[in-house]
Amino acid sequence: NPASNFIQVNCPSEFISDISIFSVTGEKCDVNSNYNYSQIDISTLHSGVYFVRLKLSDNQFISKKISIN
Repeated sequence: NPASNFIQVNCPSEFISDISIFSVTGEKCDVNSNYNYSQIDISTLHSGVYFVRLKLSDNQFISKKISIN
């Protein structure tokens, strides 16, 4: 589902060591997340497709595609 202001991360915050968002061209985007990584403010990003990358505490990565209105 397209998002416009915030996205919710459904992973226990103690397992997340970093969250990054990248454009389809691979450029890292500046976004704000709250202290426990459960919600990411995407309101400053332009409409389009982005990739969210979670770095977990065991150094594994999870990537998900998101669409922003």
